[in-house]
Amino acid sequence: MKRFCLFLTLAITGCSSIQTKPEQEIVGVWSNPEVNGGQFYYQKVAYTSDGKKCSAGIGIGSTGELEYGFYVSTWKIIGDEIHLKVQSSSSEYVYVGETIIDQIIEVGKDTLQVKMIQPKPAYSEGMESYSREESLQPDQICELALRYSRNK
Repeated sequence: MKRFCLFLTLAITGCSSIQTKPEQEIVGVWSNPEVNGGQFYYQKVAYTSDGKKCSAGIGIGSTGELEYGFYVSTWKIIGDEIHLKVQSSSSEYVYVGETIIDQIIEVGKDTLQVKMIQPKPAYSEGMESYSREESLQPDQICELALRYSRNK
């Protein structure tokens, strides 16, 4: 009986330490409000389970002009990096066919932090911090991004 209890204890303890893969953690919708040097930008990013990343953002530039950006890419995780290949874009900064690499700093149930490491110089020099958005589904963001992005 002692052996069975020891086995059961080890089995339960072992199961509780199973880690979720980043690919599973990252799927969903994430929000990122960013204030930087007099500029404000708010972005919704969706990662789908079939390898699509969709981004929809709007902001106010340093001179008060309204800016927006929509893009769709494919994504895969290699090591601690998210590799993106842009499929369509409305942004003057993000080009179709371009490869973007984000280093994963943290990924969890409610938090995603990345730092863009490619292209150089990066569009965003600092860390990007996202919060999970439970009220939206990835397909809702992808529909919006596909509607307003265009091949450049």
